Amino acid sequence: MSAYIHGSLALDERRSQSADPGNKRKPDAKKEPRAKTISGAEKLAWIGLVFFVCGVAGIYQFREASKYEMNAEIVKMEREIRALEDESAKLKNEVARLGSPERLIEMGIQLGLAEQGSVPAAQATNGTAVALGAAE
Repeated sequence: MSAYIHGSLALDERRSQSADPGNKRKPDAKKEPRAKTISGAEKLAWIGLVFFVCGVAGIYQFREASKYEMNAEIVKMEREIRALEDESAKLKNEVARLGSPERLIEMGIQLGLAEQGSVPAAQATNGTAVALGAAE
């Protein structure tokens, strides 16, 4: 510490080395204990554990991705089903409208299949209209 107070430690160290060039090693210096390292088998075990954990995480991720894809397909199919149900309801309404007896009588008159006065008016029975009589 006195060298630090009186001057540079770097200069003091150079002076001591130049004075005793043959004694580079200190005889009373003790070896520091080496830090404990893990053996090769332990390293392989840890690497195997890491690969196992990564594999399990990969499988889990793959399953979650397939669930997500399947849910997306289900949503798409449900939309298609709703669209087809709407179209089916529209077609049923059109079939009911086109098949009504009043419309059929009107179309028959328009096409000249019967004269306008020869077909009696349709009567409602139980909520349905029925044409009475037939034109010849």
